[in-house]
Amino acid sequence: VENKSEWSLRKRQGFRLLDPTGYQVPTCSHGPCLLFERRTQQTTEKFFACAVYRSQKRCPFRLDIRSEIVSDNLCKNSDVLNVATTSFCYATIRKKVNLLRARNEKIYYCVICNDVFSLPHVHPIKGPLGISSLRKPSQLFSAHMQNDSESQYWFAEESLTVIVNAIEKSDCDGILCIGTPTIFEHFQSYQLLRQKTKSFLLDIDARFVRFSLKPLFLQSM
Repeated sequence: VENKSEWSLRKRQGFRLLDPTGYQVPTCSHGPCLLFERRTQQTTEKFFACAVYRSQKRCPFRLDIRSEIVSDNLCKNSDVLNVATTSFCYATIRKKVNLLRARNEKIYYCVICNDVFSLPHVHPIKGPLGISSLRKPSQLFSAHMQNDSESQYWFAEESLTVIVNAIEKSDCDGILCIGTPTIFEHFQSYQLLRQKTKSFLLDIDARFVRFSLKPLFLQSM
């Protein structure tokens, strides 16, 4: 039985998120898609679309569902269902930093390349940087501000202090930071905190991949 009150909350936009059980969930370049239903006065349509971007300008992937069950044969043979996803190389910046330090060269960060370099470099750069700065990449690049997709809001220092103090007082031995890189960076930046409290970051922002070791971070929706 449909929850009418739940549907009414979404009626203004005409969209509803559905359970994809019974379907082989397709993937776009941003990961597994979500199953939506859209109602108008004339029609009702179901379709899979990007779970990250609401705007089709940002991700045009869309798979219309015209029957209740999509056959396994169609799913396996339709190229549109399995768009290649981006593969990531974790901690490449860490490795490059070690190389530059071994050469006794100063380290600079390029926002455009999302990488570290020694001088000279073709783009504007930030630096020279120490290890402490590289442990906090959110201070090197700007937050995404697209409200229809990857909208990010870094915690202010005051808010961060309150949250970190509460975590420390709880005596927990580990934290999972979902979309909260500034909290993760704080715990990774201080040796005593790293030893006392394990931390792991899940974040959709691929820029963090190059800074982070895979045992500590995964790029994820």
